Amino acid sequence: MKPMKYTFIAVLLTISMLIVAGANHERQISDRAKIYDSPENVCPILVGTKIPDITLQDIRGEKVELMKQISQKSTVLIFYRGGWCVYCNRQLGQLMEIEKNILDAGFQIIAVSPDKPAEIQKSLDQHQMNYTLLSDSPADAAKAFGIAFRVDQPMLKKLTEYKIDINKASGYDHNILPVPAVFVIDTKGVITFQYINPAYTTRLNPSVLLAAVKAEAAESK
Repeated sequence: MKPMKYTFIAVLLTISMLIVAGANHERQISDRAKIYDSPENVCPILVGTKIPDITLQDIRGEKVELMKQISQKSTVLIFYRGGWCVYCNRQLGQLMEIEKNILDAGFQIIAVSPDKPAEIQKSLDQHQMNYTLLSDSPADAAKAFGIAFRVDQPMLKKLTEYKIDINKASGYDHNILPVPAVFVIDTKGVITFQYINPAYTTRLNPSVLLAAVKAEAAESK
């Protein structure tokens, strides 16, 4: 009887550990899912962590479940500030140079911005991309990934001088932007690579991203 007793205790301990681990994971997501006061203070989701289950919108305004989309193919997930951002447009343009290599590696590319669906359509028309652009107008995804921050008044004033209205672009009066970020994610939703830089003028070198994609592709074989 003793072995059965010890086995039962071991099973209980294992279940308890799994419950605690799950609770800690949910708490970490909850703690991260907030709006930070500056790009430098964001707390992005880490490599080795499973992405949160969030819903976005496509160019038609229809709901897209991110996890469901990612479960189909390993993914390069990009957060950018919007179609009005010169540096973001430059990044998306550079991405097109390695797009075929990424797709040939069996990956899909998904780019997310606070732009409402109508604004996303403009970006698609401008860049003629072969990958998916999704809208995160309420900033739910940016918050869940720990990269959402509220733009301060000096920056809002500067953007206004350039005739940029981020709230008009998103359709929300929240003054929230994501810190530009790149994630490589496997089909289980686990992040295998990330790049987040509060300095929005500095973006990930395409060759580094391609190396991360190839490394993940080789690992998954």
